[in-house]
Order: sequence, then C-alpha cells, then structure tokens
Amino acid sequence: MQPTILESSRSGLAKRTGANLFRRYLVYIFAAALTAACGVLAVNSAVDPLWYWRGNIVTGENFAFNERFAKLNRFLRAPDRYDCVILGSSRATLLDQTRITGYTCANLSFSSGVVSEFLATARYIKAQGFSPKLVIVGVDAFNFWRSMKPNLTDFVKSGERPPAWIPTYLTASTLAFSVRALAGDSPYARAYDSNFVGRANADAPIYAPPERGELVARTWKFKPSRQEMFFELRNVFPDARFVGYVPPTSAWRTVEELHLTGYIDQYLGVMTAIAERFDAMYDFSAPSELTVLPENTYDGSHYRANVNASIADVLQGRSSHWGINVSGITDVEYARIYNDAITEFLLDPPEGVQDNSR
Repeated sequence: MQPTILESSRSGLAKRTGANLFRRYLVYIFAAALTAACGVLAVNSAVDPLWYWRGNIVTGENFAFNERFAKLNRFLRAPDRYDCVILGSSRATLLDQTRITGYTCANLSFSSGVVSEFLATARYIKAQGFSPKLVIVGVDAFNFWRSMKPNLTDFVKSGERPPAWIPTYLTASTLAFSVRALAGDSPYARAYDSNFVGRANADAPIYAPPERGELVARTWKFKPSRQEMFFELRNVFPDARFVGYVPPTSAWRTVEELHLTGYIDQYLGVMTAIAERFDAMYDFSAPSELTVLPENTYDGSHYRANVNASIADVLQGRSSHWGINVSGITDVEYARIYNDAITEFLLDPPEGVQDNSR
C-alpha cells in the first residue's frame, strides 16, 4: 500500500526535525569545545609555564617545569638582547644572571644538566645566529660519572625553532603545569621570580648533613676523558671569553664524592686541564666557611642567594675571599689548597655538628 500524502508529510517533518536537532547538538558541542579551548588558552597564557612571554602574571612566581624548553623558548624570542650565556646544571640556575655586570646574560642552565647537553645547546644557539661575548659554564664534578645521554627538546634535536604557542598551550600537559603553578606545587625547592632569576624558595628546608660516622664513599667510576667535551664546548664560541666554575657542594658531599672515593687526584687533574682551555676557572667545591654551614643550602647541593651572589662577585673579579682561582695558581698549589681544606674539615668538625668518627 502506498503511503498517503499526510503520512509522507509527517515522515519528512520527522526527518527534518531530527536533522535540525543533530545540527543543534553539533553547534552545542562545537561551542562547548571552543569555550573549553579558550579557557585552556586563557589559563596557560596567564601562567605562561613555558615562558613564551612574561611568565606567570598571576603570582609572579615561575616554576621549573620544563627548563630545557622554557629557557631556550624565552631566549629565542629576542636573542639579540643578550651577549652572554650561562650553561650549567640546576646548581647554576641559582646564579643570578643580572649580577653579571657589563653584559646581558641569559641563564640557560637546567635541572640535571650535563656537558653533553651544554654542547648541544651551544651548537643549537650558534646555528640560530647567536655569538656571545661571555660564556659562563658550571663544571660540576658529576659530569665525570653521570650518564652523558642528552635529554634534549624536539626542536633542539631537529634544529628548528620552538613550536608556536597556540598548539602548545592547548595541550593538557601544559594545562597541568599551569594548575600546579596556581596551586603553588613547585617540582623543586627552587623557583624563578618575575624577572626569571632563580633562587631557593623562602620555605626551603635547612640541609641536615650526615654525622661523621655516617659518611660513605659514593659508588661510581670517574671518567677523566669527558674533559674533552668541555674543550669542544670552548671551541663552539672561539671568540667568547669562557669562565668556568665548580658550584659549591656541602663539605660532607665533597668528602663522600671525591675524598673517600679516592678520585681527588683525577678530579684536580681534569679541573686543571679545563682551566688551561678556559680564560678563567674557579672552584667553590672545596670545604670552606660557606660550605660547612648547613643553613646556606637546602640539600647540600643547591645554595641560597647570598652564596650565589658571592660567586657572581668572584667570577667578575670583584671579590676573592673564597673559592679557588684555579687559573691563577699552579696545579701543585691547587692540590695543596684543596687537600688541606678537606683535612681541616675532617679534623675540626663545624660547631653544632656531631662527630661520631672518634
């Protein structure tokens, strides 16, 4: 039986009504998705966890979520404004770049950074057309036993520019960074202020050193040949002035890493070799009046602003009251000073620190 005209009309109306409802649902879904995307962009743009612009304008505090990305990203926004770079590990992130007078420094140091990564970073920024007048390099002793496998961002690996901000700030992972920043959930006991200067958090704990009877030798193999990577780094910018420095570590840590392991002679040898290639070299890792005070560091590895301010003064020749000027003395004198500092520390424990070795 053929459908009547009325039945056909009703069927057509139902189809049109269903199509209209479907289109309406699509509009709602699109509007909701667009609203959500705009919200994500707004939050990420305000917090700016990957440093495309001014950083976190909500709290003024910038956390170290992805320093390898964020620091190069900010640097490449205006590389012409800089004539100096600082390359190093998280210890060097706490060196205030604004205290290096006569230059405009970009502190490109990042957490767990090793020399293989500094070398890749230097080659990358050189390929982008950057040529510094001054390069400051953190020469941590752990470069001679840690893994040298570089942990590089995709854009450094490919030699390209950092990705555009819109697709980056539409990702859930970046939103997670922003939410953590707004909640004050820093991944480390250090952060960056509104001027992108790194410093230990105000509420960072005071370092609790081991008692003397608990000092133990670290288990690893010292690899002197890695000094060659520092030589290669020097050659990337042959016209720049290179200043190397060994960031401070607590006297307890220095004893465990170098003295008790028996690596002290190899360590002093590679630092002397690097000093011969650099224009200046300073070592702040030997036990000193600053590295035997637990309150100067929150973990025995990262030092507070007052200590890093003193380091900046020494690196620029404005002070010489601590640290060892490796470039200014013979290797014999360097060894004597370093070993005497360790001996004095072991024989005369700091006041208030229990000695269980006797």
